[in-house]
Amino acid sequence: MSASYRFNTLDGMRGIAAIAVMMNHYVRSIFQNSHLAVDLFFCLSGFVIAYSYLDHLQKSMTIKEFVLRRLIRLYPMYFIGISIGALALFGKYFSGQTSLSMHQAINAISLNALYLPYISKSYVNVAGDVSPSLIFPTDPPAWSLFFEMSVNLIFAVIAFRARKLHYLALALLGFIGLLAYYLVTHNVASGWGTTNILGGIPRTIFGFFCGVVLFINFKSYSSFLRAINPIYIIVFLLCFLFVAWPPYIWLASALILVPILIAIGTVSNATNLKTVKIFNYLGWISYPIYCLHMPIYSIFTLITKNQDVGIMAALVCVPIVIGVSHLLATHIEEPARVVLANKLLKPKVA
Repeated sequence: MSASYRFNTLDGMRGIAAIAVMMNHYVRSIFQNSHLAVDLFFCLSGFVIAYSYLDHLQKSMTIKEFVLRRLIRLYPMYFIGISIGALALFGKYFSGQTSLSMHQAINAISLNALYLPYISKSYVNVAGDVSPSLIFPTDPPAWSLFFEMSVNLIFAVIAFRARKLHYLALALLGFIGLLAYYLVTHNVASGWGTTNILGGIPRTIFGFFCGVVLFINFKSYSSFLRAINPIYIIVFLLCFLFVAWPPYIWLASALILVPILIAIGTVSNATNLKTVKIFNYLGWISYPIYCLHMPIYSIFTLITKNQDVGIMAALVCVPIVIGVSHLLATHIEEPARVVLANKLLKPKVA
């Protein structure tokens, strides 16, 4: 694979998954299995990060440069989401929609701005849905970004000396850990709250390093998967995310189905020009949607006095989120990334 190769089916999958998460947060009866999208994000990230950085880390890239590159890529939009979420959290404090005190809210905002979780038993009320013990009350989905950055750091530390079996061992460790956590606690889709944060550790480790293992073995499986039409993958993903499954189905899906979907997505690229453009756009806007949809929704719930307005929330918020995501990504996030890269990264020597 060349350095400029584009996995456009993975882009499409990432975009659909981000939209599914948004829709489920807005209307609980839609995309009821969307928490599986986070497991897909972890596995997809492992593959893409290994593709983009493994060779560089093994040769000349330092851990510091890797971390800076990841922060430059992720932090600008993350900070925008946290900032909007902070405004919404203050609004909920003054309107009695959270048990956080002012001091606790400030602490939570400060920690979240540093990519760190806030551990408490406090709740935040969003459209009548009480969300207890959120570790990122400013932007609830950001819990996965905290784990993402943590596992990225682990990857960077071991990349220069790790072998294939080391990555496989980490993936198996995550597999066993996630299975054991479920058998002991019966919790699924863990990691977002104080009461289940430990479950996020094996969940992230398994997904990410499974993606790394897929990248390392790409040539081994790519030849017999190429014939699968990427549209079938997207349709299957949509159908699966739309239906509510029993907890053990989520576990089996996270451990087995997600890696299979990612493996297929890495080799089944779309060739139709219109489809490629759609998939690329979905991939481009997926991260802004993921960062912004809950903070914007929190502002919306303040305006609607925290009432559950059903499908109206999606009808109002989805166009706003997509429009704001596009504008902020184009005019603020991408320029900010360029400025940060110019200031923080050493220029490449020709």
